[in-house]
Amino acid sequence: MNKKHQLYPSLLRTHTIFGAERTLFLLWLMLCMLGFILNISLLGSIETLLMLGLGWAVIARMSRIDPLFRQVYVRNIRYRSFYQAQGSEYSKYHSKYNR
Repeated sequence: MNKKHQLYPSLLRTHTIFGAERTLFLLWLMLCMLGFILNISLLGSIETLLMLGLGWAVIARMSRIDPLFRQVYVRNIRYRSFYQAQGSEYSKYHSKYNR
């Protein structure tokens, strides 16, 4: 009863746009478009375009390092109340008992 299941490569590909994680890039693009529309001056529009490029570079670098970083970070925030990063007072690394 050993069935071979076919795994499609599209399920393993990360969802990126221009090398950046899709959700973060679209959110950043939307914010920069809003800033571009609300700026009346030419200098403000140029600054907004520079912010778009800088934000894209940061998100693309983050996506190259770890494509699932956003999901891991959101899960960390959700579980933060359950799993504390610091040890309890009874831990062997606590300064009170480490004499």
